[in-house]
Amino acid sequence: MTSIKPQQITFIIPGVENFDHTEILDFVQRAQSNLDLTLLEFAWIELLEKNKLVRVEELAEMIFGSAEPLERYCVHLLLSNDGIYFTVLESKSSFSVYRYRPAVQVNELLQMKHAKEAAKKELKEFVKLLKSAREMPSHSKPTKSSWRTEEKIRHRIESLEAYAIDKYYISPGLKRWRRERNSVWSPTSSGQKSWMDRQEEMISTVHHMEVAWSILSLRQFDRHQVSA
Repeated sequence: MTSIKPQQITFIIPGVENFDHTEILDFVQRAQSNLDLTLLEFAWIELLEKNKLVRVEELAEMIFGSAEPLERYCVHLLLSNDGIYFTVLESKSSFSVYRYRPAVQVNELLQMKHAKEAAKKELKEFVKLLKSAREMPSHSKPTKSSWRTEEKIRHRIESLEAYAIDKYYISPGLKRWRRERNSVWSPTSSGQKSWMDRQEEMISTVHHMEVAWSILSLRQFDRHQVSA
């Protein structure tokens, strides 16, 4: 028999009588089908206008017109996945009280969310573009200059170049020395630069950038693959 610690319990569904464990899967599936985060937005607008705190059963009544166990559990899941509209004001073993976030904060969080989603989409498209070019025949692959025309793609390619330099052209000893130096000591003037300092600076020279590009150029991606 497996025991459950109180710390593992996130929500107690009230009003459930004659519980049958065989119904759990159906209960969860029905709840999942009702998870629409826009429902929280409508509730948030109403509570913002009323300047009112709220509990799960009250939100369930507002959103679904019912505070039965299924609706309460749906609201619990919505609030658990929400990082925009509501925040926990008070939490006890039997209930939690939620406060609506101010409109200014919600707008900021929405902007951050949209920016993150856009960046994720751009990265996904970039990886897809690289994989597509990698699969082309050698004579059909894009030229190096073609990857420099669009600013966002150029920045990503430059980041890959920097990664290639660090990955393939900095020896383990130099990497270790650089970490130790950065943690315990750094030069106070250019006159204190040692041979190792100068050696490290050479890594960012044009020559090394060109060598890094040869690693990352899509004419050699069969060997050096970029994973999603």
